[in-house]
Amino acid sequence: MAEEIATRLRFSNDERSHIAALVRHHVIRYDDTWTDGDVRRWIRRIGVPLMKDLFRLAIADLQGKGVDVSEQVAALERLRERSNQLLAAGAVLSTKDLALRGGDLMRELSVPPGPIVGEVLQALVEVVTDEPADNERERLLGHARRLLSERSAAPS
Repeated sequence: MAEEIATRLRFSNDERSHIAALVRHHVIRYDDTWTDGDVRRWIRRIGVPLMKDLFRLAIADLQGKGVDVSEQVAALERLRERSNQLLAAGAVLSTKDLALRGGDLMRELSVPPGPIVGEVLQALVEVVTDEPADNERERLLGHARRLLSERSAAPS
């Protein structure tokens, strides 16, 4: 609906995308039980470029309810702080942030070119989302070996 309205109002494609994403993600149900991996996944899902505006919109949305929302606003502020800390620490948000490239997989583990390379790299992003210290070339190669071994052992 937001995208339709933005189109009718002749917003640019980028503005329409941004508005639609803000509307899609503006309800943030954060609590302090989220692990750092959960926060990294959330950042990855919404994208860093959206974060600043998303926090502002989510807080404004809460405040517009006309009731005491100080606890929810405080929780969003804690999420903002945690997010900023994790980003400053170099959170891995995509395959580009890995200490291993597709060429390394093909060369070191004799993986043929193809979709499998991207699938393994995506799985490695998930690994380092929970264990950032594993974003080291040799550790990633070890994880990749294990993932490939599990994949070849799985029934088709």
